[in-house]
Amino acid sequence: MPFPRVYSARSLAANSVATLSSPEDDSHLSEPAKEAVKSSIAIPGNPILRKDDDVHTFLRRDLEVDRLNKMHKHLWWAGRPYNIRALHQQRVVQRVIVINEKSWMHLLWYEGTIFIKPLPAYLLSVEFFKDHIKEDATLRPLALGFLRSYSKLIQSPVDLKIAQDEQLVPKDLKWDHWAQLAPHFIYLEDTEVNKRYIYGELRLARVNQAYRFCIGFPDNYYSQYVTYKQFFNQNFAWLLLAVIYGTVVFAALQLLVSTDPDVAHLSHARVEKGSWWFSFVSLLVLGIFCGALVLVVAGSFAYHCWCTIQNLKKLGVDWAGSRRKVSEPEKAGSRWC
Repeated sequence: MPFPRVYSARSLAANSVATLSSPEDDSHLSEPAKEAVKSSIAIPGNPILRKDDDVHTFLRRDLEVDRLNKMHKHLWWAGRPYNIRALHQQRVVQRVIVINEKSWMHLLWYEGTIFIKPLPAYLLSVEFFKDHIKEDATLRPLALGFLRSYSKLIQSPVDLKIAQDEQLVPKDLKWDHWAQLAPHFIYLEDTEVNKRYIYGELRLARVNQAYRFCIGFPDNYYSQYVTYKQFFNQNFAWLLLAVIYGTVVFAALQLLVSTDPDVAHLSHARVEKGSWWFSFVSLLVLGIFCGALVLVVAGSFAYHCWCTIQNLKKLGVDWAGSRRKVSEPEKAGSRWC
């Protein structure tokens, strides 16, 4: 694949982010931490690495979309192939662009919000791409797929201006440079990119549904709720609407039953029987949903308590917040929720 030499290995990082240097006194750091600092300096954009990371581990984590690949055959429920609107079109449909640094959240949307991962500086470095990504069978399709998505997001100078205003790309990226670079990615075949990028924008609510019922029940792919109030407002508002409509129907039936049959020319026996069955079924359905609501609340609370306990065990923290010694078998048996 042709890859034009638009930027040197550090041109973008040097112009937009001050290049870090190793601290003079790093004696307080562990050896893994020192290696992480060195790896961070070697990556354009100078990301902060975890202490046990090397360059390849960081790149793999930064670009991974494993869970979306795992549910790839169900993604038809959440979106269409190749459906990526340019950034100015995102404004047209009144979507708010929200930065999310996770690749597995890139191009997922929810109501009036779309999540977009900023374009990493290291993907605009020719030398870095050749040295660390080009020959890697896992990283190359991930990187090319991500770049192909950006070539569709930024298709005009207006799109580039929006991207810079939203801090998605470096401020010093010029349209002339991007116009040379983008064609090398926008026409890539599906066989050259990770299969997640065959699909474009994905509806988060439906991704959650597919993940919950087909992959990892009862977990979501990504929960957009941080309080129970948000959860119930979003998922049970329709129940209140159903109760309101039901109330109107009950009032109408009550009026029919109380009407003089000689005036309305109605069979009271049939109206009364129909009203009784409608009332019975309505109360039964309402009771079932109220019971299900109680079970959802109790189950969700119990599940989150269990996850909290497992996380505390994994971290070796007791309920008081202090560290405690955790045995190896206990560590091995705990799961991060």
